[in-house]
Amino acid sequence: MPTTPSPDAARKATTYLPNDTSREDIVDFARTLREIEEYLRRESGGFAELVAPDGGRRAIPPEVFRALEQVVDALANGKGVTVAPYSMLLTTQEAADFLGISRPTLVGLLESGQMEFEKRNRHRKVTLRALVDYQERSRQERRSALVDFTKGGQALSSYFGQERRPTSSPED
Repeated sequence: MPTTPSPDAARKATTYLPNDTSREDIVDFARTLREIEEYLRRESGGFAELVAPDGGRRAIPPEVFRALEQVVDALANGKGVTVAPYSMLLTTQEAADFLGISRPTLVGLLESGQMEFEKRNRHRKVTLRALVDYQERSRQERRSALVDFTKGGQALSSYFGQERRPTSSPED
């Protein structure tokens, strides 16, 4: 009889690691998923389906298919994968590691209001959602700054390009 996961299980991160005995099966499965994806791309509106032992079929939502594909690709490449709920709370050190910054830098971001956090007793906790939101905002700000920088560079280039054009060639 199928069991439903406990509510606590849905709040915890689980890490999956490939092992040597299943690697070939995982690589083959990854290949199959890519073939399914290519087929679905050609056939507009198509969905991959799960087939139950009793023959019942269930469409796999596109978000779930993409997540499955990413997990399988990582495992096929020998990488571990951690699946974590968006609401999971992380320590400041875990959050800093996730962002690739130092803990003091993260604390500065928290205290300046750039990222939401909870304070439990004297410990700050950050949700995975807050980290992903911050990452996305930072990415968008960098993109915007790069576009502005590029536009400024093009304006300077055209300005100097017009001003510095020689009126006659050096051989004249």
